[in-house]
Formats: sequence, C-alpha cells, structure tokens
Amino acid sequence: MFDFYNKMSIRLISLLCLIFSFTEAAVQDNRDKIKDCSLSVPDKDVKLMPIAFVPNGRKYHIIYPDDKGALNVRYGHNFKLACVGNNTFAAVAPTYTEILVTCAGGNNVTYRGQRYRYGQFKCQQTPKSVLKLTGDKCQTNHSLVTVGFQTKWRHLTMLKICFDTTAKNSLYTWYAARSPYHDYHQYMKSKPSFVNSRELYGTMNVNKFYTLKEQKKTVAKILGSEEQMEKYYTDSEHSLSRGHFAARADFALYVEQYATYYYANVAPQWQVFNGKLWSQLENHTRLKLSNDSSRYVIVTGTYGVCTLEDVDGEQQPIHLDPPYRLPVPLYYWKLVYNVDDDDGTVYLGLNNPFMNITDDVYICPNTCPDGYEGNDANDGLVYCCSKEEFEKVYGELDKTLFEK
Repeated sequence: MFDFYNKMSIRLISLLCLIFSFTEAAVQDNRDKIKDCSLSVPDKDVKLMPIAFVPNGRKYHIIYPDDKGALNVRYGHNFKLACVGNNTFAAVAPTYTEILVTCAGGNNVTYRGQRYRYGQFKCQQTPKSVLKLTGDKCQTNHSLVTVGFQTKWRHLTMLKICFDTTAKNSLYTWYAARSPYHDYHQYMKSKPSFVNSRELYGTMNVNKFYTLKEQKKTVAKILGSEEQMEKYYTDSEHSLSRGHFAARADFALYVEQYATYYYANVAPQWQVFNGKLWSQLENHTRLKLSNDSSRYVIVTGTYGVCTLEDVDGEQQPIHLDPPYRLPVPLYYWKLVYNVDDDDGTVYLGLNNPFMNITDDVYICPNTCPDGYEGNDANDGLVYCCSKEEFEKVYGELDKTLFEK
C-alpha cells in the first residue's frame, strides 16, 4: 500500500511540474506578445537597412530611431519596409522592394505569418534617394526641387530646394525636423561622392570647378594675377569647400545622410568658416531641437556674393564658373522656424574671412544672445535677426515653407 501511495505522489508531482512548465511558458509567451518593438542592428549593417514608415492614405510618417538608435513600434502595429532606389530585399522577400510587417515584440517582426529578426530584412544595396525637378516655382520664378525616396506608391520627401537654373545655385533648402528630435545619427564610415544631377546642371562638370587647382586658376584670372590670388589661398583652411545647406548630421538615417550629397545642397564656403563657426551653429541648432518638443522647419540659404580685392585695388565678385554661375556667397543664413509658435530666428554667417568686420556687415539688427555677436575677423562672423527684419532685406520667403 505504501508503494502505491508513493508512486501516486511521484506521478502527481510530475503532473504538477508539467502543468507549471506549460503555465510558465504560456506566461512568457504572453509577455513576449505584449512587449513593444525596439528594433536595431549593428552599426555595420545600418547602410543596408530599408526605410521604415507608416502609410496613412496620401500621408505617411517615417519611423525614426530614438537616442539609442532603436526604432520603437507598438506591439501588433503594422508598418512598411522599403528598399528604395531600384533595390530589393537580400534574403527575406528577395523579389520585393516594399513589404508590410508587424511588430512581434523586442527585435522581432512578422512577415506573412512568419517571425523574423529585424536585421534579416537587409536590402541588396544601400537604398538610394532621387532628386526631382518638380515643375513648380519658388521665390516667384525659381525652380522647386525635391530630394527623397520613391517607394512603390509614394514619394517620401526629405528635403526641398529652391534652385536658380541660371546661376546654377540654390537659393535655399528646407526640411521639417523630425519630432521628437534626438541629436542622433547612424554611423557613416566614409563620405560618398557628390552627385551632379543632370536635371539641374546638364553636362556641366560641377566637381571640376570645386577642385583646388581649378579654384586657384579661376580666382587668379578674376583678380588679375596668381600672386594676388595667393594672398588669399594661404593654406587648406583658406580655400573653398562644398558647404552643405542641410547638414548631413541633421538627419538620423544613413540613407538620409547619403542623400545630402547633391551639389544642389551645397555652395562654395571658405573652409575656415565651414569648419568652425558654421559647424558650431549647426551643432547649436541640433542641440536646440533636442531640448524642445515643438515642431520646427529648418531653412538654410545664401545671400550676396563674396568679393576679393584685385591687382588694381578693386573688389571683384567671385564665381567658380564666371561670370555668373556658382557664385561664392557673402552670407550663409539659417532660419530656425517654430511652426507651433509661428515664429523664427535667422542666423547669418559671414562667408568672407578676409573682410573687416564693421557695422556694415550687419544687414539686420542683431538679436543674438552672448556668444553669437562677433568673432575674430579671421574666422568670420555669426549673428542673428528676427525673421521679419531679415525679410526686409532678403525679400519675403515663400509661405509654402511654413505650412503646417
């Protein structure tokens, strides 16, 4: 009898352990199911990841990484992955350019009923942007250009450009800053080459005009002698670089950063100004956006033409392709516009490290806090004005820039 009860006890304990095991597994499975997604891949793989976005009729929103680099999606929510630019997925769905997936918790998604790690959805190659000449106008008679990503059904616009087709120069670029904004961008090991954009430049070899050899040749001709040119081209910092309007680091995704390398998104900028004051302003802007929950539009442009003194003591306007194409701007400006408050500040940077800083360089009343009121003449100058005062000099900016 004792053996009978002993055997029954052992069986009962085994049964209870089995039930507990199934219950624990069910609880864990339920925990996984209700866990939201935090999707990420190693830095080496970000350049091959598709664009994640949520479609909503004609509208959409791109899913941007948080300050840790993860894409956050609620459990059970659907979103799309797109390998744009004549591209397809590498392993899962290799014949598709765009697919619909569902957050399955953690770093997992489901596609057609199967569960996958997010990192399994690499594209065959780095997704590429497209530059489009829209046919619409900006600033009365200039050409509106967009840079973005063409998915199967829609164009994901990243950046807009107001372009002067005669001077081969952008007046300004603008984009809506992501919200919430995290001062984070995916790792880019090496910079890509700039894209010439036949739609805007035709057969013109823009890169040639930016080479140091060609710069010196052009400026020497404008100023009347090589000796006069050498007074300005004293070292690598005192040469003209490709100065971004919309900075690479303003954008979170690798594919977006790659898309800033169009010649339409740069203008000739003295390197000493580019690498110091203007870079500091860009960092200042990103920090401001990171600490503010408001929606912002960032507009960056140029104004005027930089002049240098020739052999006869006369100031001559500098163009990389004289007499009027690829002007070297006298000012770079950046409007940080708060959409919710309908207000903005314009920061202006003097793109002439050889120019004496006098009251004449302030084209509108300086309203900057300490730190942006003036700097050494060899580094240039950054100051700021209200949007209204700036427009009295520049002209009214297109209202389409500020549409909510």
